[in-house]
Amino acid sequence: MIEDLSAFIATVLAVSLTTERIVAVVKTAFPVWMAAERKTESAEVDLLGDRWRRLRVHLVAFVVAWVASASLANFQFLSGSVKLGTAGAEIPVFFLAILSMGGSAFWSSVISYASAAKDIQNQARASGSLAFQMQARAAGRVPTDSGLAAGGGQTAPGLAEALTKITSLTQPPLKAMGSRMASHA
Repeated sequence: MIEDLSAFIATVLAVSLTTERIVAVVKTAFPVWMAAERKTESAEVDLLGDRWRRLRVHLVAFVVAWVASASLANFQFLSGSVKLGTAGAEIPVFFLAILSMGGSAFWSSVISYASAAKDIQNQARASGSLAFQMQARAAGRVPTDSGLAAGGGQTAPGLAEALTKITSLTQPPLKAMGSRMASHA
């Protein structure tokens, strides 16, 4: 689930950034038609007078997002869909274009959904850890941080011998000819 969400966010972000950059270039190239906002006498944006300019900017943004989205689907503008991640989830090109031109309101929603998904995953992990601890205690074992349950004086067959062998190992002597370390050994 998290992998699909990450792939979705990465894809929409890539198309969104592409769209934003190209729209910025178009606004710079045609400032009178695209960038110059109409203002009222009090220097505020005139929402009614500026409506056609904003519509042109949205139209350019949608066309750019649609072309960028279609490029991910072998330029199938109407019937294409973009595969997200390895799980096989897909999103139609048209919807990817719409989402990619969503702006900051869309991205704040995406961030809140991603944060909620992460919280759910952390909660599931904590729940699994709690269940393990309860099972270990019910079996008379002490749960440890490593996900193992240590017994009270009881060891599994062969564990005592393995622990003895591991703790009795010593570092082999360093035999490097001409080394300063070999002379101190």
